[in-house]
Amino acid sequence: MAGVLMLAMSSWERKIDSNGFFRRREYDASKIQQYKRMLGAKLQRETPGGSDPIRLKINYAKSQLMGVNVEEAWVEKMAYRLYCKRKDLPFKYLGIPIGGNHRRIAMWQNLMELVKKKLAPWKGRYSSFGGRITIVNFVLSSLPVFLMSVYLLPKGILHFIDKIRKSFFVGWGR
Repeated sequence: MAGVLMLAMSSWERKIDSNGFFRRREYDASKIQQYKRMLGAKLQRETPGGSDPIRLKINYAKSQLMGVNVEEAWVEKMAYRLYCKRKDLPFKYLGIPIGGNHRRIAMWQNLMELVKKKLAPWKGRYSSFGGRITIVNFVLSSLPVFLMSVYLLPKGILHFIDKIRKSFFVGWGR
């Protein structure tokens, strides 16, 4: 809200001085409150359903703060002031690890565990040749594709997944 308010105020009140630079006026608190009321009324009129967008707030209890190329003390201080949690690298976003070294096998450990976990229910079952083709093509092949759309898979991980798929296909579960 403050950003919208300052943008609206600065666009309404800008003046160009003799050197061609923008110059802002100084405001007192009553004028800022007047602009807030005016802008809030305008936003409420233009919002479908008449909801009040000004009352939307950030839930800092669910938010996490992470600093990149800043001091850790500053991140700690800001997280304390905002009443939110601090987050470090690496982290996951939509299931994709962000900030880690994607060339290391440790980053891909979750993918390897997921492939093993997907095969676990099928271990003792006798499925037909067509059933095993379906499992290999649609279940096991789709797992690494999502991560491979972001990162290049290391050869060791690719060989591991292929080894599991081949052994499952020729009767690993029997």
